[in-house]
Amino acid sequence: MRSSLFWRAFAAFLLLTLLTVTLCTGAMAAYLQAERQKSYEAEVHQQAEEVAEYMAHLNAISFVRENTTMQYVVRSKIKRIKEEYGAEIWIVSYSSGTVQYLDGEWNTSEEIASDAVLKQLAIIQSGREIRVQGLFPKLGNEIVTIGVPWRYSDGYVVGAVLLHISVESLKVSYGELLWKILPVSAVALALGVNELGWSKTETFHDQYAKVIDRLRADHPGAEIVLQSIIPVSAKQEEKKSYVNNERIGLYNEVIYQLAEEKDCALVDVAEAVTDENGCLRAEWNSDGVHLNVKGCRAWLEYRRTHPVGETEIPAETESGAEPE
Repeated sequence: MRSSLFWRAFAAFLLLTLLTVTLCTGAMAAYLQAERQKSYEAEVHQQAEEVAEYMAHLNAISFVRENTTMQYVVRSKIKRIKEEYGAEIWIVSYSSGTVQYLDGEWNTSEEIASDAVLKQLAIIQSGREIRVQGLFPKLGNEIVTIGVPWRYSDGYVVGAVLLHISVESLKVSYGELLWKILPVSAVALALGVNELGWSKTETFHDQYAKVIDRLRADHPGAEIVLQSIIPVSAKQEEKKSYVNNERIGLYNEVIYQLAEEKDCALVDVAEAVTDENGCLRAEWNSDGVHLNVKGCRAWLEYRRTHPVGETEIPAETESGAEPE
């Protein structure tokens, strides 16, 4: 009789414990999901702001569309946003009710805007940001439009950057919370020539610092590893474009600086694929900028044989000059 009572009590205790754990886990998951949702929306919002920052030295859609550098930099950024977030970007200017759009395919169009659109554009013109669902009926009622001001270098609002993303794409699933719950030992950051589109090295520094801070907030126990930007080939150098090794050197100096400021490990992967002239080895690239299979193997072997923490941060240079 006593034995039966004991086991009944023990079973009740186990059931109560299991119920408590389930409720606590559910509450924690709900909290983490809400926090991650908020953080993810801020991340998506940041993409629109970065596109606007790229165009800070231009004040008209025609200049953006006809500028060769903008075609490469902005379109590359828009393509990445579509691939990573499933979002579309429109660059917008407006005057007297007529709105001009430049989409991700680099096509322009004009139309008489609806009252609802004009109202939201007026908010952006005042320097504020918007987040509206179903603003453009032709995109569908399930599309959220995030809009930020496009400011000229003097601070004047000359247009807007609109990011369109579906409600579903904007949602954070429980599966994505695993990155919050499971331990991460290290995060390695590798940036490429697309980052050379920043108008100032200070902007690159500040945005990169935000990425590091975000990773530290999400994974406080993880080691953050910064990697140098690899050089371009001699043929790419001959093109005399903004994608050149002098400019890459300036941006690598920023990365070295951040490694010290943020107490991050540094791996100088550039030296693994650089020839005696300081260029990307000809046989290890496909287009003067990107590594081919042989180049990727060399990069991977370097990472394998150069443990994190062994790279010394180069001494500070005296240049500090802004890229032209």
